[in-house]
Amino acid sequence: MPLVRYRLTARLEHDLLLPPYAGLLLRSVFGMALNHIEPGEPNQNAYVERFNRTFRTEVLDAWLFNSTRQVQAIADDWLIQYNEYRPHDALGGVPPKQFMPRLITTTAADSGNQLSA
Repeated sequence: MPLVRYRLTARLEHDLLLPPYAGLLLRSVFGMALNHIEPGEPNQNAYVERFNRTFRTEVLDAWLFNSTRQVQAIADDWLIQYNEYRPHDALGGVPPKQFMPRLITTTAADSGNQLSA
């Protein structure tokens, strides 16, 4: 069976502070490239910005928390709801958990065209 390689890329906020070794570790161990978005251009990271806005309005702004344990419990419940039951317009109106098998099947079928040694 031929070896299939995928090029992983992470897009990061420009001012995100990472330990000095983080970029080297991601490149050498995972073969991952780090790309920074341009300052003042949050639309280059639109999916993350959308998630952050949704999380902020539906969890952080909607509740008054008494402890970090309560924040964690509410955030965990919301994340399960968000990923397993809530339809996402970007995925054709299905939840990510329901969409994932399609993505894996499509990626496996397309990988025959992206073989490298």
